Amino acid sequence: MTDNRDKIADLTKDYINQVFLNSESTNITSSEAVASKGSAQVSVLDSKSSDSSSDFKLGNDISADKADFTKRFKAAIPDMFSYYQPSDAEMNTFIQQYIQANAKRSQISVKVTEFYPTSAKVTVSSKVIDIGAVDTDTLVDEYLKQLTGKTYTSDSKLMADAEKYIFTNLYTRFPTTAMTTQTSEDDLIITYDDKKWTVDSSDSESNYGYSQLQRSMAGDLFY
Repeated sequence: MTDNRDKIADLTKDYINQVFLNSESTNITSSEAVASKGSAQVSVLDSKSSDSSSDFKLGNDISADKADFTKRFKAAIPDMFSYYQPSDAEMNTFIQQYIQANAKRSQISVKVTEFYPTSAKVTVSSKVIDIGAVDTDTLVDEYLKQLTGKTYTSDSKLMADAEKYIFTNLYTRFPTTAMTTQTSEDDLIITYDDKKWTVDSSDSESNYGYSQLQRSMAGDLFY
């Protein structure tokens, strides 16, 4: 029997890349795994297949988990503004811009903290681009410079136009925006069944770690 915690860590990194980073990040690291007691150190696989990578496959519906993350992310975006209502397409573009920037700059590591024959707990440590720290003042200055010659029928329309400009240009600040101040520590539960390991992505009070990871990977934009 083989201790396969490294493979569980690799599966977790693959999951994070696919769901939260569009498979664009290659810098997720593994910190030292914490050894569990007794049989928790070995996999449920028999000796003939314990070293086969085919026994370590993700059982998640990646498309569904990405869609759920996008849905939560998108639901929080309108609260960023008072006058402007972004279109669905604009919000999708913003999310993709953030994900792409985050894939390049995020600091993520995974650690297998518990490992049993049919389950594991993995702690994901992450620092990401802090959306709340984006320098919007310079974007406002840019907008004001281009106001020459424009007229508006109301202050609300002026404010809506200004907020639209800020929103559509936020991505230009992602490369220099500060990372989240604190490192998030979010626990994922992974279970083994039918020769696949599945990250618990259910929305439940008992699975708070996953919901928190979604929040962390969205720059703490929602709760």
